[in-house]
Amino acid sequence: MVVVLNVAEKPSVAKEVARVLSRGTAQQRTGPSPYNPVFEFQFDLQGQRVLMVFTSVLGHVMRIDFVPPYDRGWSTCDPGDLFQAPIVKSLQPTMDKVNLNLEQQTRRADKLVLWLDCDREGENISFEVVQICRSTRPHLPVLRARFSSLIPAELGRACQQLGPLNQALSQAVDVRTELDLRIGAAFTRFQTLSFAHRFSGMPKVLSFGPCQFPTLGFVVARHLQIEAFVPQDYWTIAMTWAEPGTRKTAQFRWVRGPLYDHAATLAFYQICVDAAVATVRHVRRFPTTRAKPLPLSTVPLQQNAARRLRIGSNATMAAAEELYRRGLISYPRTETDSFLEGTDLMGMIRAQCASPVWGPFAQTLAGGRFAPPRQGGHNDMAHPPIHPTQYVPLDSIGDVTERRIYEYVVRHFLACCSWDAQGDTTQVDVELGEEQFECKGLQIRDLAYMHVYTYETWTGNVIPTMADGQRLVPTRLAINESRTAPPQHLSEAELIGLMDRNGIGTDATIAQHIETIEKREYAVKRPDSRFAPTDLGLALVTSYDSLGLHDLSTPRLRAMMEGDLTRIAQGQAAPRDVLDRNLAEMKRVFAMVTSQKNRIASALSQRLAPADAAGQGRLVAGAFSRCGRCNGAMMLREGGTFPRYVACGACNAAYRLPQYGTCSAVDDHLCPLCAFQPIRIENVERGTTYTLCPFCSSESDIGSCLQCREYRCRLAGGMSPPVHRCPTCGTPSMGLRRGGPTQRLFAQCGTCRATLDLPGPEWGAADITVVGGDGDGRLCPACQTHIVQVRMDGRAPAQFRHETVVGCLKCSRDLQHVLDAYAGSMGRPAGVRPGRVRPPVALNDHPRRPPAPPAQRPGGRPPPQQQQRRAAAPARHRAGAGAGAPQRDAGPGASQAYRLHYPGSDRDAAAGRQVDPRCLLCGQVGHPPRLCPNKDR
Repeated sequence: MVVVLNVAEKPSVAKEVARVLSRGTAQQRTGPSPYNPVFEFQFDLQGQRVLMVFTSVLGHVMRIDFVPPYDRGWSTCDPGDLFQAPIVKSLQPTMDKVNLNLEQQTRRADKLVLWLDCDREGENISFEVVQICRSTRPHLPVLRARFSSLIPAELGRACQQLGPLNQALSQAVDVRTELDLRIGAAFTRFQTLSFAHRFSGMPKVLSFGPCQFPTLGFVVARHLQIEAFVPQDYWTIAMTWAEPGTRKTAQFRWVRGPLYDHAATLAFYQICVDAAVATVRHVRRFPTTRAKPLPLSTVPLQQNAARRLRIGSNATMAAAEELYRRGLISYPRTETDSFLEGTDLMGMIRAQCASPVWGPFAQTLAGGRFAPPRQGGHNDMAHPPIHPTQYVPLDSIGDVTERRIYEYVVRHFLACCSWDAQGDTTQVDVELGEEQFECKGLQIRDLAYMHVYTYETWTGNVIPTMADGQRLVPTRLAINESRTAPPQHLSEAELIGLMDRNGIGTDATIAQHIETIEKREYAVKRPDSRFAPTDLGLALVTSYDSLGLHDLSTPRLRAMMEGDLTRIAQGQAAPRDVLDRNLAEMKRVFAMVTSQKNRIASALSQRLAPADAAGQGRLVAGAFSRCGRCNGAMMLREGGTFPRYVACGACNAAYRLPQYGTCSAVDDHLCPLCAFQPIRIENVERGTTYTLCPFCSSESDIGSCLQCREYRCRLAGGMSPPVHRCPTCGTPSMGLRRGGPTQRLFAQCGTCRATLDLPGPEWGAADITVVGGDGDGRLCPACQTHIVQVRMDGRAPAQFRHETVVGCLKCSRDLQHVLDAYAGSMGRPAGVRPGRVRPPVALNDHPRRPPAPPAQRPGGRPPPQQQQRRAAAPARHRAGAGAGAPQRDAGPGASQAYRLHYPGSDRDAAAGRQVDPRCLLCGQVGHPPRLCPNKDR
C-alpha cells in the first residue's frame, strides 16, 4: 500500500485534520518528538487507497545566522561588517527531535503532502520540511494542500486539489529574514556598544528592528504633537428653541463658528440679539443609512478587538489562532474582505440558528432577510474573510478571550449578511439677523444589522416640527467659551491602522511589532490602551531625527522593503536584486549613523540622565586596574550600583564584576579591543580561575576571556573572522585562534573543529593578523574569506627573513610557500587536519564534500605532484644569493597576495635549480631543521 506522509505546522492541526479525514478512526502513536505525535489511518486519496501518516512540526525548523565568529562576541567585528558577513541556514538547536521524527517517517513514505498554513511563512516552512525529508529520500514526490478552515468539506476539497509548492512565497520570506537579521544585528550592536554604558537605567541591549523602529516612530510622533500643543481659547454662539406646548427642543449650531477672536464673536452676538427673531429658510428631509461592516479581515479584527473589546492585538491573534486550530473559525490571517461568488453563506448562517443568543437573528436572515455581503477592495488570493465554521455554545469555550473573539467573529459575520440600518434625517436652516444656524434631527426606522452587531450604536434625535418661512423666537442665545485640547496618545487601534496604511509589517506581523516595542522598553501601554513612549524610546527617535536621520523612524524605507517583498511573492522581482538593493540602502543609512556617533550621544544626553555609578558603593581598593578610556586608575567597589564592580571617577562609569571569587588585575596586559586591564577571578570553592575584561563583559555579550573572539589577545579563547574555507565541512568558518600551553596561534574551523597549523614566533613568524573584510577589497574574491598578513623577522628561514606576505590562506601562492616550508621543517604534512569532533549533518545548501585524496586517507600515499613538491622544497627555500632593493613579486596569485623579497631568492622547485642541503635554520649541513642543535639561539 502506498504510504503518504502528511506534515502540518502544529500538532493540534495535525490531530484535527487526521480526526476529520479518518472520521475519528486514526491511530495515534508516539514518535521521537514527544510534542509531535504520529497518526495513521487508511484513506481514499484521489481514487487510490493509501496509508496516511500524519505528523507535524513546531513552526520553523531551521534558522539563519552568521557563521562563527560573527554569531558570538559582538567585539569580533565592526557592526557594519554584518551587512556582508557570511550566513548559514541550519537546523534550530531545539528542533533535533522534530528533525529526527521527519527523517524516520520519511524512510517508508512514497509521497509527501504538506498541510502547513497557507501563507508566506507556511510556504517557507514547507520548503524546510522538504529539505529535511529529501535528505533521506532525494526523489520523494511533494504535494501541497491548500485550505482555509478545518471543516470536513474544506479538507476534503483540499485532498482533491493537491498542487505544487509556491517557491516565490518562500523566497520572499527568505529575503525578509536575511534583511531583518543583517539590519537588526548591525544597528543593535552599534547602539548597544556605543550608548548603553553612557546613561543610567539602560537595558543591556538597545535593540533595533526595521519594523520596530518605525512603529515606535508613530508613537513618538503623536507624543511630540502633544508636547508641542499650545491650547487656544475659542468662542461660539449657541441658540436653542423650544416648541411651545411640547418638550421638544432644537439645538442650533452657528455655521460661522467657532471663532478665536472674542471681540468679533461679541459683535456677531450683538447682531443676533438685535434681530431677536429667527426665520426658517429651509427644511430638508432625506433618508440616511448606516452601512453594515465589510467582511472581516485580520487588521480590522485586531482594531475592533482593541477598540471595542479592550483586547490587545497579540492576545487577539493568539485567541483567533487557537479557535482556528479547533475548527471554530476560518484562517485568521487574511487580507481578503470579499466573499467569492458561490460561497455557501446560507449554510454558515443556518449553522448559527441553534444559538440561544444570536440564533433568532440568524433565523431571520435564513427566513428571507439575507442580503449579500459588501465587496471590499482587498483579496490576497489565498483565504476568504474570517468567518465561523461551526456553532458551539459560548460556555463550551473555557478561555474568556477566545470566547469573546469567537462571539465577535460570529456577530460580525451575521451583520455582514444583514441589511444596512435605515433612518430619516431632518435638517433645518434658520437665519438670525445675518447669521446662519442649522439643526439636525434623526429618526431611526430599522436598526437592521445592529440588532446582532451590538458593538455599534445609532441613536435618534427628535426635533420639533418646523416649516419654511416659520419665525422663531430663540429660547436661549448665549456665547459659549471653550479651549482646544491636545490629541490623545495613539490607541492600539489607531497604531494598527497607521502601520497598515504605511506598509509597516503585514497583517500577520503587526501585533508582534507592537509587542516588541513594549518588551524593549521603548513604549508602554497605559491602562486606557493608549501607547506612550518611554524616556529611552523618545530619546532614541528624537536624537536620530534631530540629526536628519528620519529614515530610521519613518515608514519610507520599510514600506519600500515590504513592497519589494510583495513583488517577490508575486513573481515580479528577483530575490537577489531586492536583497542587494535594500541592503545597499540600509548600509548607506548605517554609514550616516555611525559617522555621527558622538552627535547622537550628545542628543541622547538631552533627554537621558548620565550614568553616575563611580562614587557609589563601598571602596575595596583604590588604584585597582587601568581604565581603557582615560588611562586612569579604576577603583574596586562593592554594593551600590552592582554587588561588585570597578569604577572610573574621571569617566563616571562602572563595570560589573562577578559577585563571587577573589579579584586581581592581570599585570602587563591590556585588552586589544578596548585597552582596559583584564581582571582575574579565582573561585577557591569551585576550583576555577578565569579572566575577563570589565568593559567587554559589561558592554557586550562576551562573558569571560575564554568566550572572546579576539585572536590577538593571549587571554582570548575564541577565533577571528573567517580566513579559510574549511575543506572538511565546506563552511567559511575557519578562523585564527590561540590554544595550548604556549597559546600558539593556529586556524580552526568553528563548525567541525578541523585545524591548520601556522608558523609561530619561534619559527620567525613574528605576527599574523587579519587584514580586514569590510567590503573595500580585503576579502578574497575567490572564497570570500578574510585576507591575512604574515610578518617575518630575523628568526625566519633565510628566504623569508624580514619579509611580509599578504594574501588568502587558501588562494595565495606565496602563503602556500610559507606554510609548506613550515610544515616541512616540523616534519609533518601540510594542509588542514580533520577535527576530532564529527561534524553535524549539514542541512544547508553547501555541496557535499568530495572524497579525500589518497594522501589524506589513513595509510594513503601522496600523489606524484605532492611528492615532487616535497622533494623540491629545500630548493625552493634556499637563501637568496643576490642583494639589492626589495622588489614586488609578480606571478600567479600576485593579484591576491604579494611578498617583499630580494633579487636572487629561489622559491620555486619547478624551476629545476639544484637542491640546497643546508639546514633552513642555521645554514649548516648534516641535519634537518626539526633536529637543528642551534634552533634555540
